Amino acid sequence: MRVEEVLERYVREVAGQLPIRMRSDVALELASLLREDLRAKANALGVEPDAKLAAEVARDYGHPDEVAARYHPRWAIIDPSDTHNFIMAVIVGGAIVFAASAPAALLSPAKSRGSEASLLWWIGVVVLFFAFRSWRRWRSPEKFRWRLKRDPDQVSRLGMIALIVLIGVSIDVFADPQRTFGTLTGNPQLGSWLHYDAGFRAMRLPWVFAIWIGQAAMLAVLAIRGRWTPRLRQAEIVFSAIQFVLIGWLRAAGPVMVDPTADRTAKAFMAMVGLFLLIDVAVKIYRRAGQVDPGALRQALSGSP
Repeated sequence: MRVEEVLERYVREVAGQLPIRMRSDVALELASLLREDLRAKANALGVEPDAKLAAEVARDYGHPDEVAARYHPRWAIIDPSDTHNFIMAVIVGGAIVFAASAPAALLSPAKSRGSEASLLWWIGVVVLFFAFRSWRRWRSPEKFRWRLKRDPDQVSRLGMIALIVLIGVSIDVFADPQRTFGTLTGNPQLGSWLHYDAGFRAMRLPWVFAIWIGQAAMLAVLAIRGRWTPRLRQAEIVFSAIQFVLIGWLRAAGPVMVDPTADRTAKAFMAMVGLFLLIDVAVKIYRRAGQVDPGALRQALSGSP
């Protein structure tokens, strides 16, 4: 087989995947580039160009599918750059959907198969979202150029203060849910079923408040500093992990509410919150494990030894 035949087959395989209007121009340009690469490699080796060397040059240039994509990027349902985000969205979102359906499944086991339909629905939504995102990137690449974003470690001081206030309100509400429900409804008798078990109120509930107060203190430090630090990130993960363990202990140590139905409902929602916390801890640990050391990165960028 002659050299020209080898290169021609390669060029035709690339051009055949392109729009008709581009084929001739790309084929001539690619043929010229391959011919130059072949001459350069033959001169470097001190040999005459032959079919074997031509095939080697073509292989080194790249698979025809990849070369065609360089000249004319194709629309993909899931853009390769979004593959990781797509998988994480399916896994994390699927876990959240499962967690959201956990209370109903625990209270009504006969209806537990509803979570499977919800999971399929979620996967479909994620596919459509990333397909639309990929189509927009393919149609308008200029809109997806890199832009300098806000520092992810910077926080809103007002937002942190709002979270501290929310923790204070939550402590007040959970300290006496009967009183809160009665105040909201205007009928104290309606909240009679929200009566804590004596053992839960005396031995377990104070631990919940202690963790929340600790989180409020961490948020106060964050509000003062105005940005996250590695130690504060670690503290955030530790608090979430402690809450996950605490919820498991609260559910296993005995009844939460006096009323059996209220107790089952409370424990079902605690299971949902526990799964949310587990997902949160796993995602945060995963992100921290993949972070580049800030000190080493700054040193490399500054050029200092």
